[in-house]
Amino acid sequence: MNKLIKVFLFLISILLAFSSCNSNSKVIEQCDIVEEESWFNEAYTKGDKIYYSTYVTVKNTSKNDVTIKLVGDLSKERDNGRVKEERITAVDKNGISKFEIKSKESVSLELLFIGTLPKKESKDSPLKEDRLLFPIDIKIA
Repeated sequence: MNKLIKVFLFLISILLAFSSCNSNSKVIEQCDIVEEESWFNEAYTKGDKIYYSTYVTVKNTSKNDVTIKLVGDLSKERDNGRVKEERITAVDKNGISKFEIKSKESVSLELLFIGTLPKKESKDSPLKEDRLLFPIDIKIA
């Protein structure tokens, strides 16, 4: 019985160690999108690609410099048949997807979210349902 308790406590300590190792979540919480300085600009197509042009300002409130990626949640656009992908990583005009933000600073980025048009896309349908900026997640690069 004593051996069983030791094994149980060992397994619990392993689980706690793994759950506390998620350091990315702490940094992500310290970077925020500044909503009033971020917006959707336009959507346009080239070939079989759809480009969502946006302006996004990210503020780093932590004491550390961070390198991030921004991932757009385009599930609403996908569900409405405008793009194949649900989640798309942003790139700047040079194709760069990782952005460094210094401690206690904000950076404004002109970004593209580039997706693939579905085969059934009609030339007459709008390229985006509304003018709102879709949800964007901040990920550690």
